[in-house]
Amino acid sequence: MRTRAMIVFVASAACAGGGARVETGTLPVAGGELYFEVAGSGEPIVLIHGGFGDRRMWDDQFDVLARDYRVLRYDHRGFGRSPAPDTTYSPVRDLIHLLDRAEMDRAHIVGNSLGGALALTFGILHPERVRSLTVVASGADGFRYPQADIDAITEVVALMRGGKEEEALTKWLANPMLAVVNTKPEVKARVERMVRENAAIWTMPAWPQQPLTPPAARRLDRLRMPVLIVIGDRDARSVRLFADSTARMIPGAERVVMEGTDHLPHMERPEEFNRILAAFLRSAD
Repeated sequence: MRTRAMIVFVASAACAGGGARVETGTLPVAGGELYFEVAGSGEPIVLIHGGFGDRRMWDDQFDVLARDYRVLRYDHRGFGRSPAPDTTYSPVRDLIHLLDRAEMDRAHIVGNSLGGALALTFGILHPERVRSLTVVASGADGFRYPQADIDAITEVVALMRGGKEEEALTKWLANPMLAVVNTKPEVKARVERMVRENAAIWTMPAWPQQPLTPPAARRLDRLRMPVLIVIGDRDARSVRLFADSTARMIPGAERVVMEGTDHLPHMERPEEFNRILAAFLRSAD
């Protein structure tokens, strides 16, 4: 049965550039609420952002997709306009509630980085709600990250909790995953603005929990919907390895490498990314 929670509407405005009307609002969920935006009409598509920002990471796709699809994007708890959680929660259940609210029985799911990992887990647990999966600069949960990658994250958390916010954010923005981003002034400025505006995520009192046994990385052969894996050829080596492994383990998955991009190819080369995504969605439909 679908959850029919009370919705608090924030506004209704035109997309940038005079596109489709945008419905914006907050959806109450267990222990918090989620900010969302919906625009367009047609087949449903959901955009899930990564850890370097919030829903605005999809600014170059939202309006474009709304010309042909009904597009939903939202902020994870603690990011953007969604309040930080005070207890553990399930991102999968959050996505179910959002789909129910938007009356999307089945949707194309597009996720970047942590959003890509969530998309894969969601597809494994709820294949009946998924038309296709597009995973950008990510792989399934369950692969073992190099200790150097773990140490880099741990250092940022320690600095933030120690009150050294500027030093922490400087280190995060210098992460090897942003090698190309940092050479593109306009994109770099957008990413830095989001990172700084979302600085509070590093000291959130609670984080999501959706443990799978066995983990998603060992269940990928169960995915039967169309799957596209997009990889930046200059992304961090660990990300490229996990993305490649994920693509190999999913029956029939497509794999596309975008040259000259790293962890945010949809922001670095949006027109090229949009063409790749559009072609995949047409084939999936």
